[in-house]
Amino acid sequence: MENIFPPIPSEVILTFGGFMTAPSNMSVTGVIAASTAGSVGGAVVLYYIGGILGLGRMKRIILKYGK
Repeated sequence: MENIFPPIPSEVILTFGGFMTAPSNMSVTGVIAASTAGSVGGAVVLYYIGGILGLGRMKRIILKYGK
């Protein structure tokens, strides 16, 4: 979610995930695997959006909003 919705920092999500491993049946390995898969999945989505938009349009967006 942090890649798609930047206002949600990963530190908040990972802290909560780590906290939930103690009182529940979640494992640390599962939380790490899920957070890694989520991060990579979000990056792949953004990569394909950039590929669809093209280099020229991406440059215009970055120049307009990337300050």
